[in-house]
Amino acid sequence: MEATALHRTSRDDGERVSLGGLDIIFKITGDQTSGTFAICEASLEPGRLIPGHLHDTEDEFSYVIDGRIGVLIGDQELTADAGSWVSKPRGIPHTFWNPGPDHARTIEIITPAGFENFFRELSGIFSADGPPDVKRLTATAANYHHHFRSDLEQPLADKHNLRLIGT
Repeated sequence: MEATALHRTSRDDGERVSLGGLDIIFKITGDQTSGTFAICEASLEPGRLIPGHLHDTEDEFSYVIDGRIGVLIGDQELTADAGSWVSKPRGIPHTFWNPGPDHARTIEIITPAGFENFFRELSGIFSADGPPDVKRLTATAANYHHHFRSDLEQPLADKHNLRLIGT
């Protein structure tokens, strides 16, 4: 598919999905960039943790717009305040969270594009009644070369008083 020559997105434009404590707005998708990158805006509730994971095929870059996020990349833990950039390279386990007290907003750049579609599929899993279906989550993740690393979660949840999105 050919990339769109001109694309303008205002602050409130874009498809929105909810992942139970993490809201995503699609700003620029892979079909608009010939698959080279995608950009999403994310809003994370205070006290929420993204499940630990790694990507085989994508690099992610986060720019903190508002608030702050905690980040674990490999075995390095750091805090990123508004105005900070964070690089989350493929093949390295990582996660991030909102230590609070306010919502944190980030711009997420994903390259190459395609992984943004994972968020759409997750929203369908998280919007179902009851707790998320772990088998369906794992199978969906595998389709995107995405591997959950639950071993990263409990130490961070205990240390920072966090709970996973979707719960």
